[in-house]
Amino acid sequence: MRVTSNFVKLILNGIWKITGREPALCPECNKLMQSHGRCRRHVHLPDGRTQLSLRVFFCDTCRRYHRELPDFLIPHKYHCAETVAATYNSDMAEIDCDADDSTIRRLKQWVVDFLKVCSEVLKESVHHLPFVRDSINSSTATSILPTLQFFIQLLVNSGSWKVVH
Repeated sequence: MRVTSNFVKLILNGIWKITGREPALCPECNKLMQSHGRCRRHVHLPDGRTQLSLRVFFCDTCRRYHRELPDFLIPHKYHCAETVAATYNSDMAEIDCDADDSTIRRLKQWVVDFLKVCSEVLKESVHHLPFVRDSINSSTATSILPTLQFFIQLLVNSGSWKVVH
């Protein structure tokens, strides 16, 4: 999979058709990939559940398939980054999310574990990103969202996402 923040969203029959504007480079070998159709994915957004149409690519070099994800999605999660960030920063009674209590607890624990991985990535990084450091220590949904999106894109596109889940 690869995450892009530069994409076009076209809505057809209630389905969001997501198309990236950047060249599709393989996250494994960094070679240009060929388009191999589309797939559907359901996601929970703050205003409800919707269906996405995502591009699928095939890398001739490493012989792997990759989906192109918009940066508001979290790989292998049904809830978008904004919903997860809002859930993480809210008390159980305040959460307005289409999920039961056990799902909310798991999402909150996933964010804690993910931020630990992000902290390790920061320690190993030569670049210091003040907005990331500040948002890890912050408790507002608007500041944790850029952190989630930044590290999701960084880890997915570097091929390091396997460590997270």
